[in-house]
Amino acid sequence: MKLFGLNLSGRPLGIQVFKIISKDHDPIYELDFEGVISIGSSFADEVVAKLAKKNGGEIKILNSSRIIDKCLKEVSRDMNFELVY
Repeated sequence: MKLFGLNLSGRPLGIQVFKIISKDHDPIYELDFEGVISIGSSFADEVVAKLAKKNGGEIKILNSSRIIDKCLKEVSRDMNFELVY
């Protein structure tokens, strides 16, 4: 995820990132947040939630900080998908 920036936020960026990841990679998706400082809920809606849906309702998260975990847990609750660590 660090390839897309250190602070991942905004729906427009999320839409672009989702298109790139879903085009260039096949499920099973794993997202590595090593080096990422923060993530916004709109970005997570567009990327993490949509990839989780394509991934059977869950997504594996690697190297996330507590700040990123907090956001992802809120989005997963709201969008009804499972996070796997």
